[in-house]
Amino acid sequence: MIKLNQHLIWIGLSILMVVFSAVYLISSAEVIVSEYANYKHARTEKAVGKSKWLPSWLPESATNIREVHSIDTNQVWLEFRIDSVNSLTIQGCELILQSEYKEKLPNMIESLAIKMGYNINKLVAEKDAQLYVCEDNLKLKWGVIFQANRKSILSWNSVAK
Repeated sequence: MIKLNQHLIWIGLSILMVVFSAVYLISSAEVIVSEYANYKHARTEKAVGKSKWLPSWLPESATNIREVHSIDTNQVWLEFRIDSVNSLTIQGCELILQSEYKEKLPNMIESLAIKMGYNINKLVAEKDAQLYVCEDNLKLKWGVIFQANRKSILSWNSVAK
């Protein structure tokens, strides 16, 4: 009887491990990362524009582009570098005050931000952070943080495409 109970416990534990492994693999497969050397490379790969993961407002001067999206939610986290913030205003992005970010920027994608290792509230509060709201050709709003000291952009959307 004791051997039967031990055997059943081992079978139960084995089944639990298989289930947990499957759940882990499925949940990690929901997030996809794509990287492009520059805007031209992203265009060549047909990754920019309507119904694509990279927004239409992406400046042509963008380099070191890293895009992360969730297949489940269609939320996107975007990182890239630019030499000048002027390329954002040329694309029609609107500068906003740090005190307005909770009302004017799209809902923060904390889940993607955390997976990328960022704390949005801390980034917004940085002294040199400049905040923008950009709209793509589908009228989807994107929050944008320009980090002047690094000449880098962190951006996100929050609504399914």
